[in-house]
Amino acid sequence: MPLLQVDELSVSYGEHRALRGVSLTVEEGEIVALIGANGAGKSTTLRALSGLLPHGGGRIVFGGEEITRSEPRAIVERHLIHCPEGRQVFGRLTVQENLLVGAPRQSSRRAIREDAAEVYALFPRLAERRRQQARTLSGGEQQMLALGRALMAKPRLLMLDEPSLGLAPNLVASVFQVVAGLNRRGVTILLVEQNARMALSTANRAYVLEVGSIVLSGTGQALLQDSAVRSAYLGGL
Repeated sequence: MPLLQVDELSVSYGEHRALRGVSLTVEEGEIVALIGANGAGKSTTLRALSGLLPHGGGRIVFGGEEITRSEPRAIVERHLIHCPEGRQVFGRLTVQENLLVGAPRQSSRRAIREDAAEVYALFPRLAERRRQQARTLSGGEQQMLALGRALMAKPRLLMLDEPSLGLAPNLVASVFQVVAGLNRRGVTILLVEQNARMALSTANRAYVLEVGSIVLSGTGQALLQDSAVRSAYLGGL
């Protein structure tokens, strides 16, 4: 059984149907990417999986348990963790305080210290700035903090929404190196990313969304070579 299985998921905003029967799977240990144009439904898919949007139909199974109607807190407690678009760090809190927000409620103080130490080892720059307010960090540092906060929740599946958004080109490659490194450490990842070339180069498999529907799927490398994908999302043939 896949770690995540989504069957015929639909979401509407009033009269507008944002998702139209989306079905996908994520196997344990994979990086799976969702690519598509702005407004295709990529972020909506992640928000629906997180329980942040009501579903108009469909079924979501995570770790063998149906979570279709589960509340966001219950989904987080199953370690399905959403790192949202735009980083959304708590600007007036310090780096350390932001990380503590991400820790599960049942964690002991010792476990929290150990988890924070792992985040600081992964992102040494955050360790240097642990007492700074998050709003004083650069965009790249805030993205590190958003990832670190998500890791504090011990994700079994980490959903990343546009992790390279707004970053300078020299930082984009670094972010994707971190994503690949997390996967090598055992974190399964569902990745929404506007930079289709980087996403497909990093992912094991990918789905292409158009106007709320999945129109194509395959391995990352196969989609990189697909003429329609290259024309629509990779800047030409």
